[in-house]
This record gives sequence, C-alpha cells and structure tokens, in this order.
Amino acid sequence: MNFIFPQIIKSVKGKTVLDPFGGAGCIIYEALRRGARGIYIDINPYAYLIARVTLEWFNNEELRNISKRILSRKRLAYKGSNGLLKFISRETLYTVTIRGIKKRVRYYEWNGNTCWAITVDGERIEASDFTEGEPYHFVPKYMLWYPWREPFYKRRNYNWLHEFFTNRNLIILTNIWHDIRRPKSILRDTREHRALVLAFLSTLYMSSKMARRGAGSWGINSYWVPKSHVEYNPYELLERKINRLLSMKPPLNREIRITGSISCIREVLKGRYDAALIHGDSRRVLGRIPQKSIDLVITDPPHADEIQYFELSFFMNAWIEENPYSWALNEIVVNPKQYKDFNKYLEMLVNTYKLLYEVLKPDGKMIVIHHEEDSWRLRNMVKAIEEAGFTIDKEFFINMKQQRNIGDRDITKGRELQIVVCVR
Repeated sequence: MNFIFPQIIKSVKGKTVLDPFGGAGCIIYEALRRGARGIYIDINPYAYLIARVTLEWFNNEELRNISKRILSRKRLAYKGSNGLLKFISRETLYTVTIRGIKKRVRYYEWNGNTCWAITVDGERIEASDFTEGEPYHFVPKYMLWYPWREPFYKRRNYNWLHEFFTNRNLIILTNIWHDIRRPKSILRDTREHRALVLAFLSTLYMSSKMARRGAGSWGINSYWVPKSHVEYNPYELLERKINRLLSMKPPLNREIRITGSISCIREVLKGRYDAALIHGDSRRVLGRIPQKSIDLVITDPPHADEIQYFELSFFMNAWIEENPYSWALNEIVVNPKQYKDFNKYLEMLVNTYKLLYEVLKPDGKMIVIHHEEDSWRLRNMVKAIEEAGFTIDKEFFINMKQQRNIGDRDITKGRELQIVVCVR
C-alpha cells in the first residue's frame, strides 16, 4: 500500500493513522515507516499474528535457539492401537528400504489411494500411510461447517479439518505443535514464540493433502484435494520457514513500542507507544477509541465475496483458537452460508464507517481502497461511505502493475483499484 502515501498524502509524520481492517499490517507498516503512530485492528487471529510478527519482529539468536530445541526431537509420540502412548523414530516416517538399503524420502506422491515414496536420489517405490496408531497430542478436530449447520462455502473434499492430512503428517504436526505450545519448552507469548507459531502455521497447507507438486502456496481459494497430490515432511517445511525468517531483515529500521491492549490506545494517542495492534471486532474496538482523536483512516475493506477470509484462515486458526468459529458472525463478507448477501455486507460496512466518522478529527480524512471490478457494486460501496456521514472529496482509479489474484478477476480490469478520499 506504499503507493497511497506519496500520491495522496504528503506527510503523516507525528499523526495517528488507523486501519480497522488491518490484515497483514501493510498500511500501518507504511505509516510507521513514515514517522506516524498507528492503530491496527483485525478480527482474524491469523492475520493479526502475521501483522504482529512483522511489525514487532524478534531476536534472531533467541529464535534460532528455541527453534533448535523444537527441531531436535528424535522420537514422536503417538497412540497405539491399544490406546496407549507409544513412540516412533522421527526418521522412520520419512524413510523407505529399497534393495536392503534405507533411503530418506523427499516426499510422498499420491494418486487417489495409491502412494509412492520419492527418495532424495530420485528412486520411486510404492508406499502407504502410517497405520500402526494415531496422534497422541492435540488434533484440531473441527468440522468445516458452521455451528448453525451450514457447510463452509469453500468446503469441497472433506467435512473435518484433520481429514486434510495423512495420518503420518498429522502425527508429526501434533508433536511439533505440542513442543511449541508446551510451557516448559519455551517462554510463551514472547516475540520469538509468536514468530515460531507463525512459521508453523505457514507450513500447514504444504503439509496437507491439498499440496501439489510444483504448485507452491495455496493457489486455489477453497478446501480442495486434487486426485494427484504430494505429502511433504513438516519438519523440513518448518526448518525452511524458520531459516527464511532468520535470513530476513526487520522491515522497520528502528525499534518501535507496541502494545496489544485496547486499554493502551490512549497511550498511543499521547505518543507513549508507537502502535497499538489489536485483535478484535473493529466495531467493538472503535467504541473504545476517544471521539475526534484520529488524524487519518486508511483502509482496504473486506472484498465482498472474493475472498472468504474466515473460512480459509480457519485452517490455521483451528490450531491457535479455543473456539475458531467465534468470530464468524461478525465477519464483514458476502457468504450465503453465513446468511450474508451484498445488502448485509453493505449494512455492516456502514455501521463500521459510522464509528470511524466519530473517531476521526474534524479536519481528518478517510481513504478507502476498493478491490471491486463490478461498477454497480462499486457505486453502492461508495454510497455506504456517504450513508455513514462522510463527504466524498475525491474518487479515482489506480492501475496496479502487480496485483495478487483474488477470486474470479478480469486480468486487466482486476488490477484497477478505486481510491475514495472522504472528509467529515
């Protein structure tokens, strides 16, 4: 979102910038980089975790040390057929014997129910899943159905989240997660711990049956398992994710003072903190912000029905949330399985914009970025801003040279963003 600042806003230094739909934190990052204070809000736990790790960063040496302990496990716990605790060598699950020689498996290749092991030297041998027991530690056994008995809009192959993993990888993942979350393993809720949790969660897709050879990250926005898929070693995936984090430089070239507490938002306004990163429903959080205290609102609101953030993030949130369904009702989205049509989506947006109107200073501005290509929808999304009390100061389009593929978008038109500048 760095294009917003030089093209529309000359300077934000010393001002307070608010993003009520914070996502991965790009807008608040750009504001902080330019000397502003920031207030970030997002209802999605996984998005919040990404933003917090990115903005507060971590100590490389500390992350390296705790990662070594996590990656050094040699034996994996599982529940035997008699229900008792048993252990198996970690290497055994990704090792096959060919002509009497043990070889390490690079990945398993599946075609329907048929499995082959592909070794590190390129040999291929028929294999199978691990069938001698089941996971001993916590398994996220949640249905891809809403509590009101509607299936997820993006659910295709299975009803249960854990069914998207082989038994072999589920045993590995539950052992890793046990080590990460075990209080005696590391000091919980440190910057390094959050970075490690993020690294683990980012391996889940490639550890699942949805992974395809050479396809990379989650390219199809649904819970879809192709007939031909691959199975990668979660320990190797995690080690690569951690090494990638360790190779990166902090995005901000200065230490920033961050709070995650709603009660400390006033301290951000006074300049005692640089940023407040809040996980929660923006409509509830905005009610805790003093009226007429925010200089600038910059936001990229939810994209109607193009990305089902709750449903797709459920794959990660089920590991970190005690009740991963808890924020579905408050998600601003178009989703027939949540009984939310476009009119309901607009109503929820209007309610949020009204709260933003109240917290914005009399001379403040709100900048809204729309990723919508349907002209009728765009007109109604602009009307929603006006219905909340704002006056449209400017309205124009920016053509993006690089735009992430979201939903069914026209290749050319889908790169166009509508920018709406609003005043009180």
